[in-house]
Amino acid sequence: AQETSVARRLWAQAVGLGYRLDDLFMHTGCRGDRRRVLELGIEAARSGGLQRDEAGLAHNLGLLAQSHGDYGEARRLYELALDIAQELDDHASVAVILHNLGVLAQRREDYAEARHFHEQAAGAFERLDDRAGIARTLHQLGNVAYSQGDYAEARRQYGASLDIAEALGDRAGVATTTGQMGMLAYLRGNVENARWLYKKSLALRRAIGDGKGIAAR
Repeated sequence: AQETSVARRLWAQAVGLGYRLDDLFMHTGCRGDRRRVLELGIEAARSGGLQRDEAGLAHNLGLLAQSHGDYGEARRLYELALDIAQELDDHASVAVILHNLGVLAQRREDYAEARHFHEQAAGAFERLDDRAGIARTLHQLGNVAYSQGDYAEARRQYGASLDIAEALGDRAGVATTTGQMGMLAYLRGNVENARWLYKKSLALRRAIGDGKGIAAR
């Protein structure tokens, strides 16, 4: 029993090192090193019976794969993380992973699947009373409808997301959704409303120092 305890502690230390190196390589842009560290971290977590860490590291590796266009690998890793999170009744992680599976489906232009995952995520965030999570997911549902040309549905979802973001004082969320609503207004021929929404989004981004968002406008 003592040997088992020592081994588990050593595996936990290895996993902790994996998290720290992942953070380091993420900020230095060393993709290859980051991938290898995450793979080793997953192996260490699995060997040590640290399921929550295995799921977390698999999710991080899935995000890395998605960011570089390896959608099949991202899907595999998200599903691994989701299976573990569901087994552990880790409802917060389940909601986040479902959300990211929805985003991944959007990248693949599989909008039916994207809507399915986002609706599941919205329900999971609702059960957690995670208002920020609900707002993010409603925004993505708006993006799905927008991509499919269903502008009325996109406007409805963006509006619901915006209401929550404003109530939470989430200026970044308000800026993002307002900008999308501006694009939507322009496509629907309401140029003056689009201009007003763009200006509002730009002012919010300047106020929070979001240079990237300003450039995108």
